[in-house]
Amino acid sequence: MTGIVLHVAPGAALTATVDAGQVDLRPKERVVAATLAMHHPNPVTLSQLIALVWPNDAPATAKQSIHNHLARLRTAVPGLVESTVAGYVLGNDVSIVVVDAGTAHADAADTDYLIEFADLPEVRRPRAEFVRRHVSARHPDPTETMRNGGAPDLIEPLEEAVRHEPGDERSWWLLAIATTRVDGIASGGAVVERARRALRDVGLGLGRRLLDLDGMLRDGVDDVHVLLRDPYGSSGDTAVDPVDDHITACLADVRAMWSEHERFLVCVRGPDDALRRAVLARIIDDGRASGFSTAFARHLPGDVGPPTLRSTHRGTRPIVMVVDGFDRSDDPVTLARRVAGRLPSEAVGWVVAESPGAEIGATLRLTGLDDTTPTHVVDVPTPADVDGRSEGRSPLGRVTPGTLHLIRLLAAVGEPIVPEHLTRIAPGAAAAALDAARAGLARVDAATHTIDLTSNTIATAALDGLDDVGRRSMAVDLLSLELPALDDARRRELRSRWSIEAYGADDDRTMNSTIEAADAFGLRGEYDAAAAVIRRTLEPIAAAHGRSARWCRLAIHAGRAMLAGGDTTGDAALAEVVAAASDIGDDALAAEATHEWCRLGTAAGAGSVDDDRLQVTSELLARLTAPADRARVGAAAAMVLSLAGEPELLRARFVGAMHDATASNDPAVVSEVLPLSYMSMPLHSDIEARTAHAETLLQLASALDRPDSRWEALQIRYSTELMRGDPAFRATFAELCDVVSQLHERSRVWEMHYIRSNMAIIDGDLERARREVDESLAFGGQINDERVSAVFGAHHLIAAMVDGTAADLLEALRDLASDQPGIGAWQAAHAVAAVAAGERDEAVDALRRVIDHDDVNLPRDPVYSAGLVAFGEAAAATGDSASLTIADALLEPLTGMWSWCGSCTFGPIDLTRARVALSLDDPARAAQIAADAVVTCAEMRAPVFARQAIDLLLGTSTSTSNPTSTSTSISGS
Repeated sequence: MTGIVLHVAPGAALTATVDAGQVDLRPKERVVAATLAMHHPNPVTLSQLIALVWPNDAPATAKQSIHNHLARLRTAVPGLVESTVAGYVLGNDVSIVVVDAGTAHADAADTDYLIEFADLPEVRRPRAEFVRRHVSARHPDPTETMRNGGAPDLIEPLEEAVRHEPGDERSWWLLAIATTRVDGIASGGAVVERARRALRDVGLGLGRRLLDLDGMLRDGVDDVHVLLRDPYGSSGDTAVDPVDDHITACLADVRAMWSEHERFLVCVRGPDDALRRAVLARIIDDGRASGFSTAFARHLPGDVGPPTLRSTHRGTRPIVMVVDGFDRSDDPVTLARRVAGRLPSEAVGWVVAESPGAEIGATLRLTGLDDTTPTHVVDVPTPADVDGRSEGRSPLGRVTPGTLHLIRLLAAVGEPIVPEHLTRIAPGAAAAALDAARAGLARVDAATHTIDLTSNTIATAALDGLDDVGRRSMAVDLLSLELPALDDARRRELRSRWSIEAYGADDDRTMNSTIEAADAFGLRGEYDAAAAVIRRTLEPIAAAHGRSARWCRLAIHAGRAMLAGGDTTGDAALAEVVAAASDIGDDALAAEATHEWCRLGTAAGAGSVDDDRLQVTSELLARLTAPADRARVGAAAAMVLSLAGEPELLRARFVGAMHDATASNDPAVVSEVLPLSYMSMPLHSDIEARTAHAETLLQLASALDRPDSRWEALQIRYSTELMRGDPAFRATFAELCDVVSQLHERSRVWEMHYIRSNMAIIDGDLERARREVDESLAFGGQINDERVSAVFGAHHLIAAMVDGTAADLLEALRDLASDQPGIGAWQAAHAVAAVAAGERDEAVDALRRVIDHDDVNLPRDPVYSAGLVAFGEAAAATGDSASLTIADALLEPLTGMWSWCGSCTFGPIDLTRARVALSLDDPARAAQIAADAVVTCAEMRAPVFARQAIDLLLGTSTSTSNPTSTSTSISGS
């Protein structure tokens, strides 16, 4: 028996065989298997898999896609992939046979390439024969070949290229254009459809380049020169004439540096004009010809977020990030870090276009490049260097007034736009666009029918020529436009900027447009852009009026956006707003800021309380009189206390907040308070009240059109259904998954991880449960670390209790029980792990601490029912009579219900009750309870717990005939 064998040929192909029979795997499954093979025997994390499978532009569904590919691999080849705490590895029975690359090419000559190790940094191999033949220094670029009538000669090698590398968008793009040139538009469109299917098979969608080509073909465009224009990467129009000899020499030096160094930085310095862009495009082409993967991004004037990703190209060598316009950013350091976050750690270098004298190279070193990184500077000639006739003249000196007006509008918009959209305020926009293009001041894009300026220098000169009255007049004009070429968030962001020019920063119109823009970015999950829009308006307000009420009102929105995006500096920003609002005596603003400052995800730690927040909320409640303000601060206090071990005070704060919210007669205020019932009313005796709160919140969410409130209401309903043992929880879970797709807050994404983990526990898929909660750890630092750790520990505990590995958690639970002695659930969990490890005396000591400790009272814990289950399980396993008696009494009122710890269930409480009854030598009662548990497990479709209930039921019959028998443990199935 040969077992599982992976045949690995670096640079060429991978095949898998089981017992000498070849396994049919899908292309992306081969990529995942190959990635694991290249790292064997070391584990590969999920994030590493994503970065290696999609070196640039991973789809939004990347995580789920990887999980699906791994599941299919396990189904197709059982034992091929295993999960560990550190990640995914090949199974112990897998053998790897490395085939010589030359042999592999020869063997695979007449078959489809199964996988090329193009995206794996360990491999340095050439690309397909097409690349070697057509983009090397000895052969012309394929775009030039097509322009010169050589398209028929390219069809075969391009077909080979896309067969060899189905994820290479540029090869598909070239093939579609060549096919159009040879066989017509319909055939070219068919190639685009083939590309769509091929890219979908590897988890990608059509990129901007192919989408534009598809649109042109549908419009009947068949001119090869028009089709080959590629505004999202190298267009083929990369001539840099007029350029002197030293530019040509610089380009050669760049090629040499790329081939000689593993990491590098290229700075292209010169005015932001067509010539600099042409030089940059030529460098991109050279990199692609050398086999490098590239990701090209451009930071446009007025951009508030990371630069717009314009194109990607997948080659055989590691990725190079190409960024045009860093020098346009107000905060290049933050921008550099954000762009760097897009790159895998194996990225080898950067090409950055910048203005003369800029210090971007130094900025980029903050992202990982250091002073030892080989750096090359390409100095692009200025227009004066190229054409002496331009010396001393303004680039706008000879344009007509209509053209100058259009150029100023383009400079203010800062985005490519269809000229017709400006005709209302610039009647001759179409004609002016042609004049600006002929003068080299603007660039018309045939693919998108848009126009933008060729140089940021031109934009600056155009706007510098306006006085204050002219700028305000133009801003007012622009405010009247809908600008359909721009998306809603970008359009609103522009209105915010123009409003500052037209009306001033603290005008109500500016304030409203700023908040609308931030909300639009927030709906897309772009919280950094939302915060940046607000900060841009805050700065002139602070400069003119200090930290006024207007400043506070806007700053609250900024802090909310920062926290929603996982930027924990928003916490300190909101604390400043609370202080500023208090200083100016605006208690209403202080209440609103405090409510945001005490968000559940940041303020409330497990087993601790934030004294500063508690003091602020107490002082505000002592002096506030308006019901709405009191409700917000009362809700804030409840958030601070949610896991602090003060259940009576927590409940009192929530009840008071609900009373004030109702008195306010404001549905929005009520919707802000109701979600706190999730943690403020955690007992099974609260189920009816919590259910009523959930239904009220659902109605408010519909009336207010608040998907976040709907999600919170569904989360409450989901938890109460689980606690009741109601199978309807599955339908509610499906609704939660649907609603969360509309939300982007980091806390919501984190919560969905533990909700999915809980569903996996019920489904009996412990591997999936552990994987989901493991991934939740990535939110540490964005959500309160204590909360993240508490959820992580609880989910791993129940998974370990189910599969019999609780002993592995003993050390960690010893620490938790020691650090948080007042949390009875941790003491009970410590007892569970101790008895599983054979440390009965230690387990009994832990149980006695739950019974005798003055600060421990299990029914008072927010996670009390899970704590009771752990206590009962440990009592049954140790046979400690005192603990058994207490467990039996405490669990009795929870007959027929399921446990709940705030994020997951420990299963049907009747399972634990039956074990306790059996340990108390009452097998008849244990049998009845176990029989009831079998029924509820079947209704809930909980296979693992159902098997345990059946085993327990069978065990009770054995105990009846053999009174010395003991109970089975929770992991006994």
